[in-house]
Amino acid sequence: MKIKKFTFSILLFVIIISIFSNTYAANPVKLEVVKKASETKYLLEGQAFVSKQIVSSDPDNGEVTIELKVSNSSGESEEIAANEIVFVIDNSSSMGYIAADGKTRKAKTIESASKLAEDIFNVSSSVKMGLVDFCGGNPTLNAATVRQELTNNKTKYLESLQNELDRKVQFGTNIDAGLLVGKSLFSSAKNNKVLILLTDGVPTDDTQGNFSNEVSETHTLICQNTKKTLQDLKNSGIYTITLLTGMNMQEEISPGRPAFSNEEELKVNLDAAESIFGTSENPTADKYYLVSTTDLEKVITDDILKDVTEKILKTLKNIKLSDYFPDVIINNFNYTADGNPSKGEYSKEKDSSFDWTIDELKPGELATFRYKLKIKDMNNQELLDKIIDTNEKVTLAYEDDEEKSYTDEITTSPSVRLKEIVPESPSPSPSSSPSSQPKNESSSTTQPKGSQDNTVSKEPLPKTGVSAIVCAFIFSFSIISLFVYARTKKFDDFK
Repeated sequence: MKIKKFTFSILLFVIIISIFSNTYAANPVKLEVVKKASETKYLLEGQAFVSKQIVSSDPDNGEVTIELKVSNSSGESEEIAANEIVFVIDNSSSMGYIAADGKTRKAKTIESASKLAEDIFNVSSSVKMGLVDFCGGNPTLNAATVRQELTNNKTKYLESLQNELDRKVQFGTNIDAGLLVGKSLFSSAKNNKVLILLTDGVPTDDTQGNFSNEVSETHTLICQNTKKTLQDLKNSGIYTITLLTGMNMQEEISPGRPAFSNEEELKVNLDAAESIFGTSENPTADKYYLVSTTDLEKVITDDILKDVTEKILKTLKNIKLSDYFPDVIINNFNYTADGNPSKGEYSKEKDSSFDWTIDELKPGELATFRYKLKIKDMNNQELLDKIIDTNEKVTLAYEDDEEKSYTDEITTSPSVRLKEIVPESPSPSPSSSPSSQPKNESSSTTQPKGSQDNTVSKEPLPKTGVSAIVCAFIFSFSIISLFVYARTKKFDDFK
């Protein structure tokens, strides 16, 4: 009776051991971040950008948090060049004419330009400015001079403008030279470029060797060449703003002395100006203002400031960002939104993608949205050591202030990998390094007594523990034995 009970106990113990013993001694597995971020996609010539990156991870639990970011600012990027603005300012004799308030046109122009420059620096964290002045009497590029190369130093630039007040005005007006030298200051970077021309008369020179200060075929040619330069600036992507002042009978060279002797002389100058610059409604370049000296300051500091800021700082509208997941993510990961977007609306109607919409993103604004991906099975052998892209692509559609539509796409992706963490082997002791061993075959096979064996196997080492096949065999054999034993003996024997 005791033998039977003992035999049954042993048999039961073998069954339990076979059920609960590990099939093999597995190494721990973690979810590793392989690539933290996708490419950064820049919008509106570098003003804005879209990015996607893994901002946090939980390797042991197989979870990552991903952030999508839409920023209407280039401030976070050093890869995109700053906006570039070049002032081209007339320094001809007529700029020395005295206005009704006792200031010269030049002084009023420089003061207004200084305020405009300071305001632009204040509204944009990414801008460089240059300065060119021009006169005439020299029908070449030498009629224009670079007074300040492009700089992002506000104090330095404002000083260069103030220095203009100390320079004497000179005879002649070579606008063509001023425009071409101004154009030479711009870099080849892909960014917003703005040229601001401030003048008080029609040209008397060009850079083709022509000079004339009276109505003639030569002067007509000078006007045509100057117009062509303006058109070339626009066609090359340089946004050009022109302000022409001093073109009315109320303007005075000095108190009591009008700038124009009669209406006919004024009309000739206005016709010449229109042949070059066009009209405010239909300008040759991008913007054209024909103003009196009295209104000069307001137009420069208000209207031109608005033009510049709208060019370099546009509002993004009707933004729709769609994130698409690959099949490996859909089938093997759980997706959860990490709260609501900081701006806009989020919707997910299918497993393969979600949409994020934003009505408007003003200059300097930032919008973010985060979500989590968590692997369903950390022991999924099919995913082991495979690089997994967290998304297939990200598409973006949006509009600018002028309701012009744009589309873009991010095709790169943050990626992860399910990685088995293999314990590091002990470092070989100095005495067992190859350089310290005798150069004979016995040294690789014979170890001195008591020394440590640091031999590295060329083949994978076998797994430790009871194999799954052996355990299954023991379990099956035990069940069958128990069944046969119960058939031949009555269970009362065990009572």
